[in-house]
Amino acid sequence: MAPRISIVTVCYNAATTLERTIQAVLAQTYPGLEYIVIDGGSTDGTLDIIRKYQTRIAFWRSERDEGIADAFNKGLSHASGTYIGFVNADDWPEPDNAAIAVEILEAHPAAAFVYGDLIIHRQGVAVYRHNGSPDYRSGFGLSMGKLNHPTLICRREMFDRVGLFDTSYRVAMDFDWLSRLHRAGFFGIYDSRIQGHMETGGASVRLMLRGLVETRDAALATGQPGPRVWRHFWIRYFKARLRLFVETRLSYGLAQWLRRRLFHSIEALSEKN
Repeated sequence: MAPRISIVTVCYNAATTLERTIQAVLAQTYPGLEYIVIDGGSTDGTLDIIRKYQTRIAFWRSERDEGIADAFNKGLSHASGTYIGFVNADDWPEPDNAAIAVEILEAHPAAAFVYGDLIIHRQGVAVYRHNGSPDYRSGFGLSMGKLNHPTLICRREMFDRVGLFDTSYRVAMDFDWLSRLHRAGFFGIYDSRIQGHMETGGASVRLMLRGLVETRDAALATGQPGPRVWRHFWIRYFKARLRLFVETRLSYGLAQWLRRRLFHSIEALSEKN
């Protein structure tokens, strides 16, 4: 029997994007799929979408929570799979992601997780791609680096090893959890066949600014050198501010040109430091 994989979607007032996410998860080609949806008490029609698919959802619940980390943990408490993945209501996976992930994890029992590339969309148009890297560990610790959490599928036992998501983080709970995994000596495997998609925009970038602050705090809490953490933080903060301006004020063509010319230079400086 194929090992089960549990996919958890957390959402709140996501009526405009949730159906695409649900359809993409249910379209996974892997047969042993368990789907869990945790809603934070939506009032915008999100529950109507969940009920539309509830016969194909193993478990769903709608109630107030204490944030994304709390919702993740609720989903985990109802997950029975050997492997776990998280697909938020602004994200959607390629159909073969689950099958590829299980194939890799079954073939590499020492690996804690697998991950791939993340394609960013704005208003339905793919605007850029975050490529993962098999060498993510060399730059991990100050930030997520080349590890795309929305594409990640991990072994369920890892949460028994290093604990659940820390609810004190509102945005960077994934970085904090992966930092604990990293410090415990566990590692992941990159595969470019795994591809996730994410819809983003000005609001998401503003959330990213908060995520940068929380990532900085998490890095300091893990003992990373203070000067390096702060230098890295300010470089990434400037880049995020610039991205917010570019994506909301400039034309698509000019935004793409600036990203290729300027953002890559800032990224290289950030990684160097």
